[in-house]
Amino acid sequence: MSAESSIRAFVDAADDYLARHPGPGIADVRAGLAASRLQDFKPRRPRENAVVAAHLPAALAVLRSSEPQLAEGIATVAPLLGWTTYDVYPHELIGTDFADGHAFGSVIGEGAPL
Repeated sequence: MSAESSIRAFVDAADDYLARHPGPGIADVRAGLAASRLQDFKPRRPRENAVVAAHLPAALAVLRSSEPQLAEGIATVAPLLGWTTYDVYPHELIGTDFADGHAFGSVIGEGAPL
């Protein structure tokens, strides 16, 4: 599967997941996902991240038991994303564990594939 097909399949999997869950803001997120389907694909240079390498496999193992399609989508797109550990949060407010143990990789938006 191409990088573009993988990213678009992940957006579909995320939308399928959200469609099954009520709550504030979900409709807005799903509208954003729908709009992203109309965006041109912009290949990005993947960027590895030590936090992702250390924690994503275990997180996906847990997710696979309840949401296998979403877990597979994340596993497929993870190597395609530019992962970042955002370090400007004040450690005293968010805690060292979060500050040193999180990462994000954008699929939609500025600097992202869609």
